[in-house]
Amino acid sequence: MLDRLLALLMRPWVMRGLGAFERRYRYDMRYARELFEASPRAFLQLNRLFAVARFAPGLSPAMLAAAKFAATRREDCGPCSQLALDMAREAGVPPALLRALVAGDENAMSADMRRAWRYAQAALDHDAALPVHAEALRLHHGASALSSLALALTVARCFPALKYALGHGQSCQRLVINEEGLTP
Repeated sequence: MLDRLLALLMRPWVMRGLGAFERRYRYDMRYARELFEASPRAFLQLNRLFAVARFAPGLSPAMLAAAKFAATRREDCGPCSQLALDMAREAGVPPALLRALVAGDENAMSADMRRAWRYAQAALDHDAALPVHAEALRLHHGASALSSLALALTVARCFPALKYALGHGQSCQRLVINEEGLTP
């Protein structure tokens, strides 16, 4: 009964919001719509993740892009990786830095992006060098930035994992970096 009432009250707001997101980023939110239809309460929990994904005090847009891209790419979600690139571009990360991320070219990354990238890769790999990368981040950007980066990396993995779990996973997609902004 509660789910039906929530669905009735929230449906217009949720569908408008998801539609606006899809138009803005050219990203398929079918998985979120299906989650809402199956369980509005589950969708409310997902909505909390959307808010957490925007939480990034102490991080430059380039650092946030490095963590989100590393996580989505590792989860094998082409559309999510493209979304991470598009959001980074919208936040002002230059196309050259985004191309460096896609290529994994640390030499072409800015220093802050490179530190975040190395940390993200070490965390995702469960690499023994993780404390070294964490300390470099803490030294240059503070404990708050390290905490924000760890959270961003973790939350970014949730979206592709949820998409796959709901049957909407897609791994093969050509990644595009448009000089003017979002992908065509």
